[in-house]
Amino acid sequence: PLLAALVVTAIGTFYVNKISESLTQSVYEEGYTSMSLVLNADRDAYQALDATSSLLVRKGMGVLNQQSADELKAGFDENATQTTDRIKQAVDILSQNKDFWGKFTDEAEGMTVFEHYDAFSQDFAKWIEMSKAVQTTFTPNEEYVATFESARGHINSIGEILDAGAAQAIAESKTEKSEMIVTMLIIDVVVVILVILLSIFVIRAITGPLSKSVVMIQDMVKGRLSRRLNLAQKDEIGVMAENLDMFADNLQNQLIMILN
Repeated sequence: PLLAALVVTAIGTFYVNKISESLTQSVYEEGYTSMSLVLNADRDAYQALDATSSLLVRKGMGVLNQQSADELKAGFDENATQTTDRIKQAVDILSQNKDFWGKFTDEAEGMTVFEHYDAFSQDFAKWIEMSKAVQTTFTPNEEYVATFESARGHINSIGEILDAGAAQAIAESKTEKSEMIVTMLIIDVVVVILVILLSIFVIRAITGPLSKSVVMIQDMVKGRLSRRLNLAQKDEIGVMAENLDMFADNLQNQLIMILN
């Protein structure tokens, strides 16, 4: 039993480490891959904003020509599209393990990554439409800036949740791994104690009757036939003791008859 417990512990520890490493790798791939996409999306959003801002600045300076306007608008469209696509890619990756990532929320609003994504999609789509109007009228307003900041705020919240969630998940995995290993070691200790107690019981159950049998046989060699084992055991030792008692009875009776 002790050897079996040690083997099970060794195998269990190996697989616990393997599962923990697999979970850590999964969290890393999902969390930090998504984080990279979110950071790039944030950069693209600023570049889209910068394209519109450059358009306004050049218009105000009177140096905007059709070619420059077309290039800036094309840059805006490209970066705005990349922002939307990258955020969607990040959320699609997380959706593969939605139950896991859905349990993490931000401290300020208590929203999950998926809730922030829905809010971002609405704000950013609204901001794109407003940007198109600004590129035509060259008259931005406060709502235009506020809408962009709101959309970007959701991007930041997604990144913060991913960072904190990945760190927490990895920490929890390590804690669970340690607890499982400690549990297996405790089981080993309990098994060792039980094996020791069982061994003591078995040894006493065997050596006690054997010792008495040896003493009885030694007495019989010396001609003392009065000792009896009187064991009530039903195992092989009990059968041996019963036969010794019968042998002593027969021997004693026959000697008495001969002496008489």
